[in-house]
Amino acid sequence: MKCLLILFLSFSFFFQTYSQTISPISMKGKLKTVTVYNQKARMEYEGVLSLPVGLIKLIFTDLPASVDMGSIQLSLADPSVSIENIYVSQNYLKTKDTSPEIARLAQRIDSLQKIYNLATQAKGILEEEEALLSSNKQVYSEQSGVTANNLQELLTFFREELTRIRSGKAVQSERIGQTQGAISVIQKQIENLSRGNQKSVIEIAVDLKVKKAISIDYNLSMMANGASWAALYDVRATSPDQPLKLNFRAAVWQSTGENWDNVKLLLSTAQPALNNQQPVLEPRFARLLVAKIDTVITFDPVTYGESLQVVKTGDEEEVWSDKVYNLTSSTFTLANNQTIPSDGGSHYLMIRELTIPAKIQHYAVPRSSPHVYLLAEIINNGDYDLQSGTARIFNGSTFIGETHLNIETLSDTLQISLGIDQDIYVKRERRDFGANQGLGAYRQETFNFYIGIRNNKTIPIEVKLLDQIPISTDKRVEINLLEKDNANYNAGRGELTWQVRCQPGNTETRSFSYRVKYPKDEIVRGKW
Repeated sequence: MKCLLILFLSFSFFFQTYSQTISPISMKGKLKTVTVYNQKARMEYEGVLSLPVGLIKLIFTDLPASVDMGSIQLSLADPSVSIENIYVSQNYLKTKDTSPEIARLAQRIDSLQKIYNLATQAKGILEEEEALLSSNKQVYSEQSGVTANNLQELLTFFREELTRIRSGKAVQSERIGQTQGAISVIQKQIENLSRGNQKSVIEIAVDLKVKKAISIDYNLSMMANGASWAALYDVRATSPDQPLKLNFRAAVWQSTGENWDNVKLLLSTAQPALNNQQPVLEPRFARLLVAKIDTVITFDPVTYGESLQVVKTGDEEEVWSDKVYNLTSSTFTLANNQTIPSDGGSHYLMIRELTIPAKIQHYAVPRSSPHVYLLAEIINNGDYDLQSGTARIFNGSTFIGETHLNIETLSDTLQISLGIDQDIYVKRERRDFGANQGLGAYRQETFNFYIGIRNNKTIPIEVKLLDQIPISTDKRVEINLLEKDNANYNAGRGELTWQVRCQPGNTETRSFSYRVKYPKDEIVRGKW
């Protein structure tokens, strides 16, 4: 009796424990929110779980294989449900569902393949008929006693049959070629649509302990590789006294293996892929470095530029790179839900449209370029939360070209080149003929330059005009500015700056001169 009671209690305990263990629940999460970073994307799946009491094994299926395993997080909205364990596995026997477009194209290939096979068979039969006809011709030619009438009938028969066979072969060959071409085009389209499709899926199994039957909201988030975005701009200038029209757009790419269908999309400038370990400052030691450098100096008479080419060098000095550590980042939330397939292609989205006050003026550096440029300066550009990226420039409705907006500078003023103004001309001339003279052990040269600006517009303009004189790097070479024509002179850079106002149809001129004194037995590079 005692043994029977123990057996009954053991069975009751086993039955109670078994009743609390439920079969695994498989579910496919609904992708709701995606945050795109520079090289990754954070994908969030949301939904509602209906859970009975007991120990539950929950399996999330069909997740993309590009997931970063260490980034998976599951949050539940009620403390009565606790997460006991999470483990991840990769299922190579299952792939992501094929898109309807790919399935339709695959069916089209099957139909074309059948046409190709029938045409190939028909052509093969005609070739066999032609071979049989040729062998019979050989037999007839070897027979004796063939009359003229028989020969005429034979020739007519061969002519009609060869015409039929070869016409049929031509038709089938054309059909084969057309079918092969169509299949090739469709295969390329399928390959293009299949970019980013994963060959396997991830499954996440979660052990839950549920204290009471409940319906609970969940959020499953993870980082995935194969996604990125870049800032793009359309900058439109209408007139110098009007603000700039700026369309801030984003180009988004993704090949995560998961199509983003009607998701809330956020674009972030944070860089989770970077090494987040803070730098450590180590001692830095100075030492004498003896280097032998042979150089060749070349001079361009058009741009007045010099290039210094190292042709042989000894020990090289250590080169250090500057690192920029951003303490904050920006996130742009798009107003409407977006759909972006996992195809690796560029998808363009509008972030916002801006009207920005800007100082628009003309800019010329005739020493380096024979053109006058239109330049827009945006003061306090940090107020607009722009990002570095490619900008397409429009003057009214005319496309001027592309430029790069570099926001990552210490200056609070953003300069945007609006292109070359074809109605304004600038010319730089040297006018110092016979200005060389010897002074004992020294030689002295004087250089005079003349700059003219012609305004062919119907409105007055203001041009920021820049030029320069050389800077001496040897105390034996003396360089003195003689005439600057009311320019602002930066001695440290040797830079001359004029603000030139020019009326319609007029020409304004500026000039400057300087003197170079150096030992007469030496050669000075970069004198002008």
